[in-house]
Amino acid sequence: MRKPFFFTQKKCWYFKDAAGKFIRLDPDEEKAYELWKILSVPDKLKKVQAANSTLIDIFESFLSEEELELPKVAFDCVKTAGLQMMDKFGHDCLCSAITKGDVARWLAEEKEGRLRKDQTRRKYFWSDSRKRDTGSCIKRVFKWALDNGLIESNPLAAMKLPTPKPRSQLITKEDHQRMVLDALSVDEHRSFGMYLMASRCGARPQQIRNVTGKNVFDISGSLVWIFEDHKTAKKTKKNLTVFLSPCLQTLTRILKASRGDSHLFTNSNGLPWKRDTVAQRIRRIRKRLGLPEETIAYSYRHTFATDALLAGIDISTVAVLLGHTNSNMVARVYGHLDQHRERLVEAAAKAFSVTSQSIKELNRGA
Repeated sequence: MRKPFFFTQKKCWYFKDAAGKFIRLDPDEEKAYELWKILSVPDKLKKVQAANSTLIDIFESFLSEEELELPKVAFDCVKTAGLQMMDKFGHDCLCSAITKGDVARWLAEEKEGRLRKDQTRRKYFWSDSRKRDTGSCIKRVFKWALDNGLIESNPLAAMKLPTPKPRSQLITKEDHQRMVLDALSVDEHRSFGMYLMASRCGARPQQIRNVTGKNVFDISGSLVWIFEDHKTAKKTKKNLTVFLSPCLQTLTRILKASRGDSHLFTNSNGLPWKRDTVAQRIRRIRKRLGLPEETIAYSYRHTFATDALLAGIDISTVAVLLGHTNSNMVARVYGHLDQHRERLVEAAAKAFSVTSQSIKELNRGA
């Protein structure tokens, strides 16, 4: 077994085991050598490894082992969550030193945005959805680390994550037009206005942000977006197809002609939109136009589903259009028909007339 060495950057003693993995020992040289001698016994080696695993150890191990198994969306989510957690607690923070309270307080604390032109930073709090997504990724890695013997116990096993408020706000055609016109009026490159136009297709915001020319296909004369990597790829084992209206087909054709295989929807610098940037843009538009505070990028997806149901499209077809494996999610989350009470009244009257007609026919037969 190789002798310990001092890693200056991490200010700690390490050694390399037979498998080529770097094992953290102790910042003190004498203690480090004592540990090194003990590690000559394989069982003790595993125990000390588990007790000394750091955040960077478990996140790097998870990502290297699961990279080919996870959809890119999930992989990127775990990677981002890991970087954020290590930025907060430190790369060399021992997993055994982490408590669920530490993580819960970090998820709930105030964050600082990017540096503005005036050298100030915007203060904000993560939404419940963001807290849940980040917390779920972290819990997933800790559970995996425990199952694979990288840590002795999972301090986050009992940590409860916030339940996001159900997204119920819909965007009317009139408000959509106002939002697009507002975006075009303040952006000389018209980049965010085109992003909002594309949002009418009902795809997940992340898909719209990440769609490239490579995702564009012509099927029987109609353009569609096809994604191999998507949220339900592992479960369905199928590609996800986003069907486009004629207007969005035209927009896609124009953008692909000018941008080739790169991202179709980009900011003024030619870079793909980021989730936080999109959220900030919509927040500003919402404030200028006096729209409901619940109006967010995901509202477009809910609006698409509800409009499809109101148009008489069956729930199974709507589920396919949204990329779901079955109609349960549409029935539970997306069909905000209660916001269209006049249509429900018409439907109730129609159902009553059909029932009444059936009763009359039965009475005639009697």
